[in-house]
Amino acid sequence: MPQTSLLTGMLVSSGYNKNLYQSQNQTKVEGYSNAGLCYHDNTLVSGSLEALIHHLVPTMDYYPDMTYSFTFLLSSRLFIHPYELMSKVCHLCVEQQRLSDPQADKVTLYLQCTILY
Repeated sequence: MPQTSLLTGMLVSSGYNKNLYQSQNQTKVEGYSNAGLCYHDNTLVSGSLEALIHHLVPTMDYYPDMTYSFTFLLSSRLFIHPYELMSKVCHLCVEQQRLSDPQADKVTLYLQCTILY
């Protein structure tokens, strides 16, 4: 998946990219930054590594498509080591579930991170 900037997503023949507008609005609603993702016909085409990792982590309102998860995990090895990816995913799970407090137990963290698989 090539990493592209938002500027290339705005340059379409019609002059207006509906998917880019939806992506920016979705960022405000969902509360996490997926502004680095580029869509074409409601299909994810490319994005920054950080945005793709954020898109991989499930939330209360969003669950990643199994095809996306498989494709990302298969191709992410070109850009990041698997142990680094898992570290970032676990860190995002902790942030999203607010498990960084002392009462959070490791079993809850494990269950949240295994949702991906």
